[in-house]
Amino acid sequence: MAVLLACACGRDPADPEAAVRTAIEAAERAAEAGRHGELAELLADDYADRDGRDRRAMSLLLRGVLLRYPRLELVVTVRDIELQAAGFARARLDVIAAGAGRRIAADAFPVVLDLRDDGDGWRATAAAWGAAARN
Repeated sequence: MAVLLACACGRDPADPEAAVRTAIEAAERAAEAGRHGELAELLADDYADRDGRDRRAMSLLLRGVLLRYPRLELVVTVRDIELQAAGFARARLDVIAAGAGRRIAADAFPVVLDLRDDGDGWRATAAAWGAAARN
């Protein structure tokens, strides 16, 4: 899922919340266009989530979703962005996803992203969705 960032084009680079929002929008566009490489680049090298996935495992999961649903439509609503220590943020999202592959599937679920800005853009360090994002 998803994943998230690119340059804060047209937004104040000193505004970390705007940069996080821009990154989420970029990830949404990359997912809808099926650009796995762009999504994978938005995962931090030390990505690790509660389900035991590291960067490689999450990248493979994203690739699988994009292959299964080559026509993916997302509606992402940012519920809130919590700026933590300098360079760290948590974003809470609501996502509606509809994909067409061998069959059509649709789902709505919450997503929580932990993000870090290492100076070259915001990257996801962890993600949770569905029931795991509610806890």
